[in-house]
Amino acid sequence: MGQSAVTLEGGDITFACPGKFSVKGGKHVFDGGGNKAANLLNLPGELSEEAKHWIGLHYLDPELAEGIPEVDYKIHFEGGSVLSGTLDKDGKALHENVLNKTVKKIVYSPRTPTKENPHDPLEKLTS
Repeated sequence: MGQSAVTLEGGDITFACPGKFSVKGGKHVFDGGGNKAANLLNLPGELSEEAKHWIGLHYLDPELAEGIPEVDYKIHFEGGSVLSGTLDKDGKALHENVLNKTVKKIVYSPRTPTKENPHDPLEKLTS
């Protein structure tokens, strides 16, 4: 058996090893722990009544009225949770089993403009 050990007890982490324990490399700040709610919606089992909702997105080009494909998005809910994904080839997305919370905003990633092919000069078109 090895002579090193890591012990987790309560909120403490204890490193035990022969000799000196050191952390090498860049600057590493060991901040305090964090706290974030777990997303349990992807686990199997019966859904709560609150999680039997869905959200559908259809992102359309305002000039062509066609779906804008493969755009990344983030849905921001009241309370701080965020649901993200990428639209399909038709500019659509569907999320099922979503908690019944108010949507604050939906942010789509900026699109890269397509190269335009300008028309011929007017003189050339009329001659």
